Amino acid sequence: MDDDEEENSGAGWIVSYADLMTLLFATFVVLYGLKPEGETKAFLGVASSIREAFMEVPDDIPLVSKYGPSVKGKDIFKFWRGDADHKPIVKKYNRTEYALNIINKDFDTVRNVVDSVRKKMDTGSDGSKATTTSPITVIKSGDFLSIRLMSSVFYQPGAYRLKRKAIRELAPLVETLINTERKIHIAGHTDNIPSNGDFSNWELSALRASFMARYFIDYYDFPPQRISAGGYADTKPIFSNETQQGRDGNRRVEIMVKYDDLPQEE
Repeated sequence: MDDDEEENSGAGWIVSYADLMTLLFATFVVLYGLKPEGETKAFLGVASSIREAFMEVPDDIPLVSKYGPSVKGKDIFKFWRGDADHKPIVKKYNRTEYALNIINKDFDTVRNVVDSVRKKMDTGSDGSKATTTSPITVIKSGDFLSIRLMSSVFYQPGAYRLKRKAIRELAPLVETLINTERKIHIAGHTDNIPSNGDFSNWELSALRASFMARYFIDYYDFPPQRISAGGYADTKPIFSNETQQGRDGNRRVEIMVKYDDLPQEE
């Protein structure tokens, strides 16, 4: 081995050492970004770039890069950075954190009110259990909150008008939704059993949703520009329609609190 070969082989450690220093720098940059004094817009830009480069899974995968079957919502894919267009990294990072903070805050507030309403409706006048399943629940999913109301509790069979007692019980919830200053969409749903009343499942689901929107506007002064309604019949079940319990759960009205119009940055 001549002198040049010996010199080149001995310097190989420099590459690994440089990689180690880069990773350590990235680690401390991210750690500092988590501290309050590190949350400047300039620093968030650096931190979010490092997060995306080292930790984040891409939000969207090009169709041409996917192959193989999807299993439980997961795709087998090949991906090279740069294959898909992304919004500016800083805006995406800020919007994610900003949106999550707002959604989580509203979810905690709405959940407390829903728990209070549920306790009143679950307990009869003698203190006994009034219903076997929860009449009202709230879930958090993506860019919206969903408040699910069981039709068997809030409506008479085949009717589209809310029970009078239900209107009173919902007052604290509606006031909370008004205070969130968010848009809501009220969606009516049925099971797959044809209705025996005067209306089809499509008509009944649409009427229940639209009349609930009307109650919100007329009784509680909900801003009409912030509310919409629609009926979906049995097209969006959340349980199997093969059992009575599943059909009971599918007969529902959902109040969806929407967050898809949040600003890109704080």
